[in-house]
Amino acid sequence: MKNLLRILAVALAAVWLAAPSVGGEGGENAGGTGVWILPACAPVGSPGVRSSFAVNTLASDITMTMSPQIGNAVATAVDPRSGAVLPLSVRGRDVVITAEQLGGFRQAGVTVVDILISDDSRQGYHIRLDIHPTAGATFTAF
Repeated sequence: MKNLLRILAVALAAVWLAAPSVGGEGGENAGGTGVWILPACAPVGSPGVRSSFAVNTLASDITMTMSPQIGNAVATAVDPRSGAVLPLSVRGRDVVITAEQLGGFRQAGVTVVDILISDDSRQGYHIRLDIHPTAGATFTAF
């Protein structure tokens, strides 16, 4: 139980530290392929420019391609309502949220998810996933 509380405390601290970050405008969505080219990364917690990406369905994987400025990254998704932390797949420069994970959020009634992507020098992204009640979602990088 103590380990669970410690993990929860670390996850909440990470979300708290993940305030808006500096970045440029994100790229296009690669013609609707579900790939979002993320803006330039910055120290997590620094103020920055917003960029967003909308998807019409949660039935396929979403891939977010990180800036070359970020080192080896770790990505997590946190349900701010329950504090549940879910590790996300990092494949090279891509962070992947699977259709199963997205569907699981919707089935659990989760409407907002905080995504934190960070390397060991605290360069990275804070992204908010807003799951729409009927279909689709919006990702907003701070």
